[in-house]
Amino acid sequence: MFDRREGFTLIELVIALMIIVVLVSVAIPAMQGVSDERSARKPIDALAEMVQEVRRRAMLEQEAYQIVFDADGFYALRYFNAYRNRDDFKQLLIEMQKPQDTQGVAKDTVERSGGPVGTSPSEGAVQNLLTELKAGQPEAKTVMRRDTWLKTYRKPVEIELTLLFWGDPKWNKVENDYFRRWVFQPTGLCNPLQVRAEQGDGFFEIQFDPLTGEVLHEKYHVPPEEKDQ
Repeated sequence: MFDRREGFTLIELVIALMIIVVLVSVAIPAMQGVSDERSARKPIDALAEMVQEVRRRAMLEQEAYQIVFDADGFYALRYFNAYRNRDDFKQLLIEMQKPQDTQGVAKDTVERSGGPVGTSPSEGAVQNLLTELKAGQPEAKTVMRRDTWLKTYRKPVEIELTLLFWGDPKWNKVENDYFRRWVFQPTGLCNPLQVRAEQGDGFFEIQFDPLTGEVLHEKYHVPPEEKDQ
């Protein structure tokens, strides 16, 4: 009877280990690329969803709405003329998020509907709005809700946003004191915009249709050197 031992030779084990190492070295960069794409896509998806809600509100209420970009992220709210720069806008956000009584909300509503920053709203206009609200007029309730509506997206620190509005000569990175408004008219129209979310050397880019707010084009880019690793 022959003594037959079944198993792998040393050479076979070495070859198997080499195959595993090669497969792992190929899979890890690919998995990292998928992870980076998902991370970069999150703010883009949030913005696309915000665009549709802002556009819907603008058309429904026949009032201009806006999305504001700064280094912290982006915000959706009614279009106000009562601020000139990022500091004014940040102060507006603070005031909008404060719990207020009906008198305070009515005062802010009248102030934001016109007039420069720092001017006192007409006391008569405030009282008229409160009277209409007390009488249950739906128009007054709509105004109060509209002027206090705010939606915020805080950008992850590892993601960098850059914008290219129609007419801009180059992409603009949203950092430091950069501040830009994207206005949606009561007709639903908006300025053409391309947005790029960058993480590392890769980026996810999207282009919006100025007529519908829908996504016209999107792409994810990874540099060739990363693909070859």
